[in-house]
Parts: sequence; C-alpha cells; structure tokens
Amino acid sequence: MHLAGTMVKSLAEDDNGNIWIGTTSGLSMLKPDGMGFENYKHIPGDLNSLSNNIVQSIALSKNGQLWLGTEDGLNVFDLRTKKVMVYRPNPRNPYSLRGTSVKYVYIDRQGIYWLGLYREGINKFDSNLNLFNLIRSNVFDVYGLNAPVVTAFAHKDNTNIYVATEGGGLSIFNRNTALFHKVDLKKLGLQSPVPLMSLFVSSANKLYVGTFGYGLIVMDSTLTKATSFRKTNNDSGLNSDEIFCTTQDKNGLIWVGTNGGGINVMDSNHKVVFRYTSKVQSPIDRKLPLNNYIRFIKEDRFANIWVGSHGSGVAMISANKTIIKHYNELNSGLQGDVTQAFLEDSKGRIWIGTAGGGLNLLDQKSGKFINFSERNGLANAVVDAIVEDDNHNLWLSTNKGISRFDPKTQKFSNYGIYNGVQNNNFIRGAALKCKDGEIFFGGAEGMNYFNPAGFRKNKNVPSVLFTELKISNNLIEASEDGPITDHISVAKRIDLDYKQNFSLSFVSVNYTAPEQNRYSYKLEGFNKEWIDAGTAKTVSYTNLDPGEYVFHVRASNNDGIGNTAESSIKIIVHPPWWRTIYAYAFYLLAIAGTLLYIRHRGIKNLERKFALVQEKTKIEQQILQDRKEAERLHELDSLKIKFLTNLSHEFRTPLSLILGPVEKLLSQEEGDGKNASLKIVKRNARRLLNLVNQILDFRKIEENELKINNAKGELVSFIADVIESFNDLSERKSICLSFQTQFDSYPTEFDHDKLERVLFNLLSNAFKFTPSGGTITVDLKKISTLSRKKLF
Repeated sequence: MHLAGTMVKSLAEDDNGNIWIGTTSGLSMLKPDGMGFENYKHIPGDLNSLSNNIVQSIALSKNGQLWLGTEDGLNVFDLRTKKVMVYRPNPRNPYSLRGTSVKYVYIDRQGIYWLGLYREGINKFDSNLNLFNLIRSNVFDVYGLNAPVVTAFAHKDNTNIYVATEGGGLSIFNRNTALFHKVDLKKLGLQSPVPLMSLFVSSANKLYVGTFGYGLIVMDSTLTKATSFRKTNNDSGLNSDEIFCTTQDKNGLIWVGTNGGGINVMDSNHKVVFRYTSKVQSPIDRKLPLNNYIRFIKEDRFANIWVGSHGSGVAMISANKTIIKHYNELNSGLQGDVTQAFLEDSKGRIWIGTAGGGLNLLDQKSGKFINFSERNGLANAVVDAIVEDDNHNLWLSTNKGISRFDPKTQKFSNYGIYNGVQNNNFIRGAALKCKDGEIFFGGAEGMNYFNPAGFRKNKNVPSVLFTELKISNNLIEASEDGPITDHISVAKRIDLDYKQNFSLSFVSVNYTAPEQNRYSYKLEGFNKEWIDAGTAKTVSYTNLDPGEYVFHVRASNNDGIGNTAESSIKIIVHPPWWRTIYAYAFYLLAIAGTLLYIRHRGIKNLERKFALVQEKTKIEQQILQDRKEAERLHELDSLKIKFLTNLSHEFRTPLSLILGPVEKLLSQEEGDGKNASLKIVKRNARRLLNLVNQILDFRKIEENELKINNAKGELVSFIADVIESFNDLSERKSICLSFQTQFDSYPTEFDHDKLERVLFNLLSNAFKFTPSGGTITVDLKKISTLSRKKLF
C-alpha cells in the first residue's frame, strides 16, 4: 500500500521503531519490512477513526499513544487498539480546546502536552496536574446549570444526582453526559423560583427539599407529586418556614432543622411528633441546650443524633433520647461555635467543621476536640463541608479552595483556582460522595466534582534558575566591570560594594501549576537555618557585613515534592576603604605607635615618679637627720641647761650667804656712811641672784613647771626697792632714772619673785638701749577698762 498522501506534514517514531507519517490525506505507518504502509483515514460515521485527514503534527506519549494535531481537533491514537479519541472545543467545558486547528503538538520531559493552535495561541494539557471539573451557570444553555449558587446535592441513582440552587430551582445532573435536566416546580403546583437550602432522599425514596421561607417540600421518586409543608400554629405542624437541613433516623423519623425554630421531628405522615428547642413552650417540646438556629443533623452508627448550630456549638442526643451532651468552645475546646459541617468517618471518628475554627476532631475518651487549622496547613479556617474518600482521606470545601487531609500523617494538600477549583466561597453543607467515589462540592460560582482515585502526586522535581538581580532597586545587567559579568541565570558570583542593598529573583522550572511552587532559601554566612519563602520568588538583603556569602535556594512543586539539590551563587561584599587590608595595616601601625608612645610616656612617668620618690626619700632622710640633729642639740641644750642649773644652784648658795650678812649689817648700822656701799652690794647681789633665778626658771619653763605664786605685799615700795637697785648703774651711765606713781601705797597680791624679775629685765633692757644722758621713767598708775582694751 502506498503512502496516504504525497504532502508530508510530520514524522515520528514509536517505541517499537515504527515510523509514522502525517500527511494532508491521512496517517501512514511504514511497515517493519519496509515494503509498504498502513494507512489510517477519516471514515464518516466511524467515531474510532480520524476526525480529519490533515495530520499537522505527531507526538508520542509515554503511555503508548500518538497525539495527532489535525484540522478538526486533537486526535489521540491508541497504538494497541488502533482507536482514536477526538477532542474538540466544548463550550460547556472551560478546560476544552480553544480551537479545532491543531498545528503543533509537543510533549516535554515533565509530561506536559503543549498544543499550538491556529489563532488560538498555546493550549496546555498537564498530566501531572490534579484538575477538578468545574461547571458554572449558563442561562443560555438549556442543559446547563441555571443558577450560580449551588446549595445542596442528593443521590437519585447511579447515574444522576439532584442539584439544588439558590434562585434556579432543582435540577438533575447526568454524570455521564455532564448535562442538566431542570425540574419544573410550577407543574408540581409549587411556587418558583424558590431558594433551595437542602436536599435529602429518605429510605422511602422521597426527596425532601428544604427552602428558605417556603417551608419543606416532599416529592415522590418520579417527581410527579409534591407536597409543601409550611409553618402553622398547630403542634403537629412546622414552626418555621426556613428549613436548613433534613435527615432520617433508624426509626424512620424525619428530623427537620430550622433557622430559628429548633428541630421538628416528623413521623412518616409528616406530622410533628416532638420538637427540640431552646425554650419549651408546648407539651411536645423538649429542651435543647443550643440556640434554635440549626445547621446540620446527622445520625451516627450508634443511632446518636448530632446537631450543629449557628453560634452555640454542637449537641449529641443519645439513641434513647434521654441524654443530651453539649460541646462548645468553653467546655470542650471546640474551635468556633458557628458549626458548618459534620462527618463520622469509616473508623467512627467525629469531625466538626466550623466557621473560623477549621477542622475539629473529637477525642471521645476525654470529650475534648483536637483542632486543625491554617497553622497546620488548612487552606482556610472556614470549613463548609467534609467528605471522606475511599482511601480514608478527608476532603474539605473552604472559603479558599478545597483541602485534602490525611488523618494518618495529619497533613493537608490544598487545591485552588490553578487546579480548576472555583474562585469563590463554597456553600455550607453542599457536598456529596457517590458510590463510585466521585465527590461533588457546591459553591457560589457553580460546582466542582472529581474522583480522588484519579489523583496522583506530581513527582517532577523542580530545579531553580536565578532570573534577576537588583541593586538599590535598579535592574543589573551583565558587564565587565559590573556586579555580574554573565547573565544572572548562569553567573557564578556577585560582587557588591559595602552597604549595597540587593534583591535576587528566581523561578522554579516547573510548569505544572507554577503559582503553587514553594521556595526556601538560606544565605550561608548570614542565615543559620533554611527560611520558608512560601510562593515568593524574590529575596532582599540589606546592610550585609563585608565578606563572602553563598546564597542557596531550593523549590518544591504544587504537590510539595521538593528538590534536595539546590541552586546557589556566591556573593562577595567588598569592604569600604577603611576596612581594607591596607587600612588594617595602617590601623596596626597606628596602634603599635600609640602603644610605643604610651609605653614611652609610661616609662617617663615611672622615671619621674621614681625621681620624686627618691627626692621624697632624701627629704625624709634629711628630715630624719635634722630631727636627730635637733634631738642631739636639744639633748645638748638640756645638758647645758642642766649644767647651768646646777651651776646656778651653786651660785645661789654663796649669793644667799652674801645677802644674809649684808642685810644684817644694814640693819645694824643704820645711818652709817658704810650703808651706801652695803646697799650697792645688796643690790648687785640681788641682781646676780635674780639672773641665777632666771636661769632656774628657764629650766622650769621647758619642763612646764613654772607657776605663779601670789602673796600679799605693798606694790609701790616693792617697785621702788627694785628701781633703787639700778641707781648706781644710772649714775655710771649718766642716765636719769625716775619712778612716778599715783599711789602712796598699793597693797595687793602678786608674785614677788616673778614681778621682780620682770622689772629687772625691763630696766636692764632699758639701760642697754638708752644712751648716756637719757632718761628712764617707771610710771605706776591705774588705767580704765577701755584703755586696757586699747592697750591690749
């Protein structure tokens, strides 16, 4: 057989060595023996044939498929079965092809399929990305979702599920075709549109629809009959038209949770048999330790009823309805009393989702809750619904995407808009798991659905490239004399001046949800530990000390698979001039010179101090010598005085012996001419005795033994007698000596001896310093007190 066409567009070789040729007239495979071709063309009506004969591009995938780009969509050719799967644009699927003309197909080493489309840019299919199916509302599509806010789901059969919306009514979603069939409530005699709040299918296959403001609607399985139950004043009727949740217990009773009316429990005939309410007002009312704003009612495997409220926590009503346990923030550690979601998992564990408190696990032994929130990796602390998959992982819808929680490892994996998750809040309680494991979550932007069994981890380990260097917020290009000599992506080092602030940007070479790549870095020489940068791709440093550093960065992909190998670049911060080796040499010399100068000054100071000490020692020695000399002289003086004293005693005795006979002679020969000579002898003897006494007194003064000895006497005659002793001296020196007194006599007490010596000394000095022909006058008179003060 010949080649399918003569105009060849592409060539490829499969793992078996077969050559595939794409032409404008179909696909051909060269036979192994080289003796012909096997041709594959479009066959009208055959869904397993090519969609178009113009094969623009061929790429071989790892799983043994040929990806063919044609003028009528993408054809995936199975090499084993020789069947073709065709992919074309689908307006109902936001992730379908953007156009039909596929010009080029390329499959990279990470398993990402890149499609070049005519006038539609590049389309990417990533086999590593866990993608959630997303259906948004489209009012122009009669088989599409007819309202954006999906509030509840319920099973219909293995193929179909019920979908409730806010304002769009009730629809049936076909899981095989992904098409909706709208249930016409008006034909059932119901008001439409009605804001639907909850869905529940009973054991009798009846559909219970909770509404906001329109009570409870009950439909049969054929959806041909419907009954509406509204608020009444009778005890057997509902006490509220705002129905937020419905369930059926093992006894067949229908539990209806209301927004403000508590719980209404109905029998099979839909009559209220009793209520649980915060305020008991009728015989059928039972006390409930919650407020009346009920958000979920669930029955566990032991027939206990779990009730969640908006603002007062959770209550557990025992199977026999005799015990009610209340759990809230205060008594059990439940994080958040605004409860949103409930799950009893396959192991019997109780999980509670709250608005703001995250995920809470009840420790049934202690009655306390264990909390898992954003600090543990949860995408957001507002948990709207909880579902368990077949691998016992928990799936949570939150206000920031969908989280998967592994109870074994207690780790979260988060999925957002890059995984196809709607970019809006999810709706409380809007979740459903089908028997085949497919999970549905309803939100304010439509609904997401997926099967966790098809999810796998992205095992592509991302490498990191440096993309940009900025210094002082200025982009740096490579230059010979610049901080980098090569482009930053291949540069080995960065040279920086002192105090230059810089930032490094980097990126992970991973195209599977690159926005979810996470980075950690460390500046060796500055950071001791690795720093988690999250999804940030730029790091800044300021005021680094001069030295050599090495910047390390590593990345992990969207599934947290990290690269143990890291990218690194050396960073050298050059010192300023005053911190260079020459500056330090100068500092060393200056310090050495200063130390030498200080040492020199110290030596001089020591020499000066030593000289002062020597001088002081000499002075002290001189003082000591002077003191010893003074002591010696004093001792010598003492010896002299002692000698004079002894000599004076020797003189005193002869003088006393002279005075005695002279006085006797004077007393016997009064009036004799000899008396004048005797008186002269007496006066001179007395003067000599007085001198001797003065010498003796000097000794007493030194020894502090001289004392005043007063005795009665007549002062005038005493002074005249002393003056008379100097008459002969006055005659010899031709000095006139006179005595003047105001008193004829003046009897008083005085020390005769001391006064006589004073007068003798005064007159002796007067005669010594008075020239010949002069006058010496002794004047005795009484002076006033004022004059005495002036005198002294």
